Amino acid sequence: MFSIPLRLAVGMLVMVAVPGLAAMIGHWHPTRRSSAQSTDDPSGGVGPATALPASSAPSLSIAPPPTARAPASSTTSGPAASNHARLILDGYFARRIGLLTALRELDVPGKTVRHTPQDHLITALVNVLAGHQQLQEISRGDNPLRGDLSLAEAWDQQQFPEVTGVCRQLHEADWAQAQAVRELLGQVFAPYIALCVGPMLARGQRLVVDWDLTPKQITTEAKSEPFAAYGHMEERLGKGYQWAEAVLRGTGPDGKARPAALGGFLCPGNAHPDSCLERLRLVTEAALGRPFATLRAGSRRRPELLRIRLAGAQAQEQERHVNRRQLEAMHRREL
Repeated sequence: MFSIPLRLAVGMLVMVAVPGLAAMIGHWHPTRRSSAQSTDDPSGGVGPATALPASSAPSLSIAPPPTARAPASSTTSGPAASNHARLILDGYFARRIGLLTALRELDVPGKTVRHTPQDHLITALVNVLAGHQQLQEISRGDNPLRGDLSLAEAWDQQQFPEVTGVCRQLHEADWAQAQAVRELLGQVFAPYIALCVGPMLARGQRLVVDWDLTPKQITTEAKSEPFAAYGHMEERLGKGYQWAEAVLRGTGPDGKARPAALGGFLCPGNAHPDSCLERLRLVTEAALGRPFATLRAGSRRRPELLRIRLAGAQAQEQERHVNRRQLEAMHRREL
């Protein structure tokens, strides 16, 4: 079972992995929160601690601390029943580590009627953590978030906003704003990652980071997913994405194993693991630093070995594409 910090980190990373966050509209695919590619490609994500070049600095900035926010108050006089007990724990943990405070200090464009733009952003995060397939489950469905006032109170709101407001807010977001959220996430979770790394380095242990691809299938009729592609989705072929993620096998202050998400990015559904290795390395080094800065004296990183293996894997992939095109041409001639 994932720890609360890992759930929050993965949730936020998933939110900022798609340009404008628009891929969450209508069809969200829950996950288990760098390259020099153009920002028009969703696979160009970077780790949470990596900044954009100065020429593309995010327009979203940290605003002066807002005026004191009235604490959310429950409308019931006693304990209320809830079907979102784990999400309630996530909410209070997010408040404790300062994640909600940091999100509310973001200068997010948009108007405030009953809810601020930051409220809509936080509600989208809760919907991701809930594992919902669609944003409309905020307001509708068998177990909508909006109907759970205890859950809203845990996330410092009196009641979650309607799904229409959340959709409008996400449609207005752009890559620069998503990058600002990603950088803020890295700042909030950096102390937690340091606590997971510290005991292992103190004992002279190696840092182990798992790199993994997780398929995220969508409905084949979806027209709002311009970068989705057909590929292997679990046990069959389908249309969707591959979520590439780096997770540290950390150790908590209590000595128990504590996984920590370092970063991730979306790739088309037909992406192969070898095409993601270089970017996953950059994500890992952005969060943990380069190996020569943390490992014992005399050890060194070996990027040249990785380049050789990548070149071999790319050559094999090109050969597969050539063979597939030849087989398709032969099949067409037979028809």
